[in-house]
Amino acid sequence: MILFDWFRTVAFALNDDEPGRPFQRYPVKDMVAAYNDAMCLVAKYRPDLFTELRIVKLTAGKYQDVRGCCVNVLDVLEQTDAQGNIIRSLEGARVKQTTVKRNWKKASCLRRPADESYLILTANIDRNLNGRFTIEPPLPCDTDAFVMVKCVQTPCPLNEAQQNMEFDNDCSHNVAAWHYVLARMLSGDQFANAAGGDKTYHYRTFFDILGVVQRQEDRIESPEES
Repeated sequence: MILFDWFRTVAFALNDDEPGRPFQRYPVKDMVAAYNDAMCLVAKYRPDLFTELRIVKLTAGKYQDVRGCCVNVLDVLEQTDAQGNIIRSLEGARVKQTTVKRNWKKASCLRRPADESYLILTANIDRNLNGRFTIEPPLPCDTDAFVMVKCVQTPCPLNEAQQNMEFDNDCSHNVAAWHYVLARMLSGDQFANAAGGDKTYHYRTFFDILGVVQRQEDRIESPEES
C-alpha cells in the first residue's frame, strides 16, 4: 500500500472520500502532521519499536555521550572491535545508576602505556541522561575502543510530498497510528456527529494496541475542551 491510500482509509472512515474529491474536510497535510505526532508518541511509549543494535566508538575518558548516533541507549552489551567482533561481554558488568551525580561537557584524558590492552570492566547507564553512560576504567587518549549498544532512534517524520511512498500498513504501530490520526481529525471537527465519543474511542484504541497506559499530558483536547 502507498501512504496516500492509507490516508484515504482514514478519510473513508470520516466520510471524506468522495470519488475524485477526497480530503475536502480533512486535508492530507493535517493527517501527515497527525501521523508524525503519533509516531513521536509511539517512540515515547514503545522505544523498543525503534531500537536496534549499533557499534559506537568511545571517546577518551569515563563519560560517554553518543547522542549523535542514538537518542537513547538502553543497554551496553559488549566491547567490540570496529567491525563488531566481540572482545568482552559486558553482561553482568553494569551498575545501573538512578540519579545524576554530575554533568560533563568534555571527556577527561588519562594517559597510560600504549602497549597495554584496554578492557572495559563496567558500563553504567543513568536513566536520567538519555544517550549517555560511563565506563570504567576511563578510556586513554591513545586508544580506540568500541561497544555494541541497544540504540533507540527517532522515527523519521513524513511530509506531504512522500504520500506516494510504499507504506507498511500492517505494522502494529501503524495500525495504532490509524486510530490516532482519526482521533486527531475528529478532535478538530466540532461539527462531526458524536465527534467527542468517537474521538475518545479511537484515541484509547491507539494506546490499547500499543499495550501502554496513556499519560495525562498526552490527552487530545477538542477546541471546546481547551
